[in-house]
Amino acid sequence: MLTETLLLATTRTPTDNVDAPSISLYNLHTSTLTTSLKRSQTSSSGLAITKTHIFAQQSDKPVINIYSLFTSLLETSVSFPEPFTVLSASPCGLYLAAGTATGRVYIWELASARFVATPPLHLQKITALAWDRTGAILAVGSEDTNVSIWSVAALLDIRQAAREPLRVLDRHIHAVTALAIGPAGSGPSELLVTAGRDKNVICWELHTGTHLRTYMIQGVPLCLAMDPAERAVYTGLEEGGVQMVEFQATQSGKSDMYEGEFRDMPVQVTGEVWGGGAKVLTAQVGYEGNVLVTGDEKGECAVWDVASGGMVKSLCQMKAPLSNLLILPPTGFATTAEPTITVPTLPKPKYESILAASSSTTYDPSSYTLTISLPTSTPETTTSSLSTSSFTTSSRSTFGPENDMEEILKGAREMKAVKPALAGKQKVEALEAELAGLYQSYERLAEVQKKTWQGMVELAGEKE
Repeated sequence: MLTETLLLATTRTPTDNVDAPSISLYNLHTSTLTTSLKRSQTSSSGLAITKTHIFAQQSDKPVINIYSLFTSLLETSVSFPEPFTVLSASPCGLYLAAGTATGRVYIWELASARFVATPPLHLQKITALAWDRTGAILAVGSEDTNVSIWSVAALLDIRQAAREPLRVLDRHIHAVTALAIGPAGSGPSELLVTAGRDKNVICWELHTGTHLRTYMIQGVPLCLAMDPAERAVYTGLEEGGVQMVEFQATQSGKSDMYEGEFRDMPVQVTGEVWGGGAKVLTAQVGYEGNVLVTGDEKGECAVWDVASGGMVKSLCQMKAPLSNLLILPPTGFATTAEPTITVPTLPKPKYESILAASSSTTYDPSSYTLTISLPTSTPETTTSSLSTSSFTTSSRSTFGPENDMEEILKGAREMKAVKPALAGKQKVEALEAELAGLYQSYERLAEVQKKTWQGMVELAGEKE
């Protein structure tokens, strides 16, 4: 017998005086509460899960609470440089991505604790993140109306001084509110669906950026849930209720979304809105695609039959707005044995150098920016995509060529030690050329200092 588990998270304002479980796990079929977790206030799209851990972003502070999925205990709380607006784990479970109000995206490599802070990718707040099935592509939506498509490998490449998205999708005229990517292989291409406050739901081919169709719905979509076979997408509306957008439904003769003839003609969705009343904040489709589960502002978790559009049951009623809802992969397949999973202890991300640059005088393998200062003209070498650690060799008060030479040799040894972390052969050659120029400059300076010293000694002897 298949078992599907719901992971629910609520949020509340500081004025709400309620003591309710903030994270709960329910059996979808029996409506049974299996686990309750407290000590979290998770805002919308601030919950992520891997095979072993639950990550809960905190709406009131820049902290992520990490729970063990198997023991249901709070394993650790990790503080970050700035608050997160959205959180998402890759399907492969290797990465955790987080967006911020400044338009920046952070990527945490969970196994190695590497933590990469990207430059601002958007002009305004990040509102949505979505991964493709392999975890190789990350779609980022923002209040600046744009959706950028990024290669995760390029975002993590420390050798690149500047990063550019694979493409930018810019057909929305108001803030992007939600993203959804369909499973690859179930249609002619991997499908990306974007929703915005312009009341438009737009379909794209993920890997080419081709615009497929624009659907105009009857309210502002706050969340999206994709059908497993990419037959439809379900939109939770700010005005209340759910509206289904069918991709293959006949709309004035325009039946196939993949036909190029009608791509620039918006389609008005006239289907009935399911339910109503409270603002729908989150939605997910069941494994078989026959039920839709939603969470609303009043804390109700409802289960809908997608064939009839009717509500099957109210699974539970929370005491605070239901801001996040995730459906875990089903268990209980008769043909395969359940895998044995070893639960690791996650190392904390190595991001401290982002907060305190130039604080260390020894090389840290997790550092990503190098600055070398020498007594004369100072070249600065930066690999800008990584967190910072700096080497600073300052001139000493003792006058003499020997001391200056020791400082230069020390800087050269430190630079040689970190050469593998620099961005490729060309940058290494450029640094070596700059170092050779510094040696030449030093030789000239040393000669001047030597003559000056001799002159001062001679002058002192004459006075005596």
